[in-house]
Amino acid sequence: MNNIFVKLSGWDNLVQKYGTAIVPVGTKFTSQTIKVGAVRYRWCVTAVLCPQGIYLNIGGGLIPLGKLTPVLIPWSEFKAKTKGWLYLGWPAIEIPIGDPKIAVITFPLRLYKHMTTYLDR
Repeated sequence: MNNIFVKLSGWDNLVQKYGTAIVPVGTKFTSQTIKVGAVRYRWCVTAVLCPQGIYLNIGGGLIPLGKLTPVLIPWSEFKAKTKGWLYLGWPAIEIPIGDPKIAVITFPLRLYKHMTTYLDR
């Protein structure tokens, strides 16, 4: 089951290019919801914002899929953003990753606002 969601979301492509075993030091946000490709990961994402990029770790006790390999995506890999939705009434920002694009990640607006500290440099 885990493999299906990894393929549908494009997480496997992100891991191939940005996979990491090191948790960076930075501003940590737990119990986040993001959408990767067509798959929504609800309340099970840890994000760490640091000068090198954004660290995303999907998994933990609430996710039935088990823990996925974390990624550290450099800020330079974030491309043009568009408005999106995680759910009806829950505004978000959708950002393609990589050039050529290897995945699209939708971030909740409240997390994205913290990301702009690094994206606007």
